[in-house]
Amino acid sequence: MAIRHRNNSLFYRSERGALVGDIYMTILYTTELQRENPFHYLTELMRHEKAVTEDPVAWLPWNYRDTLARLLRDTPRTQDQLPPPVPPPALSRAPPAPPLTG
Repeated sequence: MAIRHRNNSLFYRSERGALVGDIYMTILYTTELQRENPFHYLTELMRHEKAVTEDPVAWLPWNYRDTLARLLRDTPRTQDQLPPPVPPPALSRAPPAPPLTG
């Protein structure tokens, strides 16, 4: 991981880009060390952005699954909270295009 990151870091356009790349690489590698899926972890962080902002320590890679389970267990689900079904797109018949004249 470190060697791959070092090789990839040759192509950063700025120091800020390198810093962001370093942060993401650290998050991804730490998540992998905890035997978690980095994609799933980052997806859950974005889904629960407000909860992560309120308590970031509860959303670290080694304890985010417990927090997620607690959040889902404590949140009552009712039919009213489910999003309404999306209707299929209406099929409309557009008038035919005029013939091309040259």
